[in-house]
Amino acid sequence: MQKQILCISNKAAYHPKMNIKAVRLLSILNTLVKSKSYYCTPTNKYLHLKASLSIRSVEYNLNLLEKLGFIKKKSGNPRKIYITNGRI
Repeated sequence: MQKQILCISNKAAYHPKMNIKAVRLLSILNTLVKSKSYYCTPTNKYLHLKASLSIRSVEYNLNLLEKLGFIKKKSGNPRKIYITNGRI
């Protein structure tokens, strides 16, 4: 398994409702974000493969990250996922 460096803020890492799967997804999203736009367009299938999580777990944890205010999802084709605090 490849080593991945987590790039998230302490605010996200130590949030009381955050879990390790959500931390992993947030780190992946941070690496995908374009520098000035603060969004990326990964599919659930891509995140499932990259994070080694089930599709359902990806969906659940993306919803958790949105509920906690770390991301904002904007539907469309393709779906955009914004990092709400910039590059965390």
